[in-house]
Amino acid sequence: MNPPPKIFFVPQIKEADKFTIQHEPISSIGLMERAASACTKWITQHFSKQETFIIVCGNGNNGGDGLAVARQLHLSGYLVQVYLIETNGKYTDDFLANREQLEKINKAPVKQILSPTDLTIKTGDIVIDALFGTGLSKPVTGLAAAIITLINNSGTKIIAIDMPSGLFADKQ
Repeated sequence: MNPPPKIFFVPQIKEADKFTIQHEPISSIGLMERAASACTKWITQHFSKQETFIIVCGNGNNGGDGLAVARQLHLSGYLVQVYLIETNGKYTDDFLANREQLEKINKAPVKQILSPTDLTIKTGDIVIDALFGTGLSKPVTGLAAAIITLINNSGTKIIAIDMPSGLFADKQ
């Protein structure tokens, strides 16, 4: 029997990432690629290529993770649809690098979410939640909150990268 997974606090996660980047020959984008590969490996072990993955990304590093997973799944022959909700108009460098890589290999554009009606989730789809990760520091409001509610009420399977969007890692 496997031991239960360890749950770390945000400062511990950030420290582990920093330690890895400093002590291994890997950049932050390389670390993101490694994490996306682990996520993609798990997905390919649990789901068939006949299923459609709806990947909903924010414009930070969690969204960058989602874009990397989308690219890897696409290259593995999975059906992916990628949606982006801009939360603050700022993009992280790793997000932009992953968006560029995805757009080079996937001719389907990343679809912008400007209202909840822009996100289409059908019965049987699998949603990958890559909106917000452990960096979330304030309550989610507005369009982002509406999208999280839509995802949570969709009745479909949901895979969250890092953690479900809208939750705080260090609060009870």
